[in-house]
Amino acid sequence: MRSYILTSGLLFFALVAVHVFRLGVEGLGPLRNPIFLVTTAISAAMAVWAWFAYRKAGRAP
Repeated sequence: MRSYILTSGLLFFALVAVHVFRLGVEGLGPLRNPIFLVTTAISAAMAVWAWFAYRKAGRAP
């Protein structure tokens, strides 16, 4: 289960990183797109959740 949580968290973090990179390349234009904002916020929340869940999961027997 820990490997699944870690993989999911890394994918969500990668999506947030790509969105931040896109802001750096395109400027603040994407911030006018509500879908961009929602997907970034949800991905960031899921990455934080995965980090907490990974730490709480402990070692598998």
